[in-house]
Amino acid sequence: ILLQQLDTREMASSSAQGSYEHEFIDAVRDDLICQICHLPARDPQQTTCCGKVYCKSCINRLQSSDCPNCECCLVSEGSKQYFPDKASDRRIKLLKTKCDHHKKG
Repeated sequence: ILLQQLDTREMASSSAQGSYEHEFIDAVRDDLICQICHLPARDPQQTTCCGKVYCKSCINRLQSSDCPNCECCLVSEGSKQYFPDKASDRRIKLLKTKCDHHKKG
């Protein structure tokens, strides 16, 4: 099953901490891992300072803080120093996952 084929309501119910409830079959590349929760980035955001990827929920908790990687300011004069990383999102959603019912056989 590809993540992009999963029901969006199912994905929306995932943890507010980021990442996915599904078990990945494919190895997840390091550049797709959130630098805060250390899980595959959910709704990935890329910082403009160092280019690292974070879950949107993880980086939102740090909005008034410095970047955990390079310590630059994540909010400058009211503007966010990160943006949605659609390329990473696409790569994550193309990874194969185990069927939700794989434990049942």
